[in-house]
Amino acid sequence: YEAVLGAVYLDAGYPAARAFALVTMVMPLARTRDGTAARSTKQGLQHLSQSRWGSPPSYELLAKRGSDHARAFLMSAVIEGRRFPSAWGRTHKEAEGWAAHEALLVLEDEPETS
Repeated sequence: YEAVLGAVYLDAGYPAARAFALVTMVMPLARTRDGTAARSTKQGLQHLSQSRWGSPPSYELLAKRGSDHARAFLMSAVIEGRRFPSAWGRTHKEAEGWAAHEALLVLEDEPETS
């Protein structure tokens, strides 16, 4: 986004960049202000884990493969000793996000008493 905004600024000047920013950011900022912005899967899993079990999830690195410039990581979310389905990602953060997604898929089908 910053690169595009910078390109608009360099190409058309400050007034055009300001107008572009106002038009493209009005909805995301409104959603953030009223609390309807989408949360990341990691945030969602953390909220669910803390509300159900009183502790946040942890993430366990199960495997990594590839060369330094093309590495992949296999991570799993763990809550109260329970390991959820693992997921691959190109970075630790991406793999944790996908692992959180997998855990949420499992947990959404379970009753809250678990």
